Amino acid sequence: MDVLFTSAAAVSVMLLAYASVCDLRYREISDTPWRFISSVGVLSVGLTALRDGAGVLPVTASVSALFIFGCLTADKHPLIMAAISVLFPLSAYLTDADAWAMQVSLSPVFVVLFYVLYLSGAVTGGADAKCLMSLSIMFPASFGPLFSGHADPGIMGFLFPPPVQVLFMSCLITVVAGGAWILYKRRSLALPLSADYRIPIEEARRSHVWVMEDVSEGRIIRTDRSEDRDGVCDRLEAYGAEDVLVSPMFPFIVPITASVAVLLLTGCPLIS
Repeated sequence: MDVLFTSAAAVSVMLLAYASVCDLRYREISDTPWRFISSVGVLSVGLTALRDGAGVLPVTASVSALFIFGCLTADKHPLIMAAISVLFPLSAYLTDADAWAMQVSLSPVFVVLFYVLYLSGAVTGGADAKCLMSLSIMFPASFGPLFSGHADPGIMGFLFPPPVQVLFMSCLITVVAGGAWILYKRRSLALPLSADYRIPIEEARRSHVWVMEDVSEGRIIRTDRSEDRDGVCDRLEAYGAEDVLVSPMFPFIVPITASVAVLLLTGCPLIS
């Protein structure tokens, strides 16, 4: 067991568990867990590099990933941050760095990648994207099972580092859980194989749902999910509607947390 890796991982899991509780109860999470997770990741990389004599490149890359994370979450200079991120894997390649240092040098790139996935809509929640970005700093390199520390990544480990594996596993868990939910609610769903269903407007106000209807030009229309739930409900009530079409808000941080826990126990499956 790698004590340093285990300690950092344990702190991250506790912060993820806290974030999961917030996601389940409120569907809102502050930036505090992600700031702590990314900071612990930088500290872990720094101490590991010092212990193993890995040089300054991994530390510089990790600190820069944290800086890029802060800039991107504030929507500052995304193109400049993207350009900066590629300098570290290039430096690692030119200096013939070892596998661990090479993977750490890619952490700024994956921070930018998850930001791009958020902008594209592939990762829909801001907290979900920030969580994955912080995990890119916390777990930049492949690791073995049962907290055994870093492992030889192979080519697949470089293409699919732990945060990307977490994303894939989380999506799989969400699909399975969503399918089970659809089967459970199938009699009340608006359409077969759809997650949309109708509930009273007052219930929609206090539920963790996206409102999928609105009033426009004197009639009720189908819309994309709205952030202004109360405003939409007010317009529907003024129109005379009693119920509304909604879609559930799935707490994606929960499957992310479960995926991290599984990976820490089993190791990264693509390299194990």
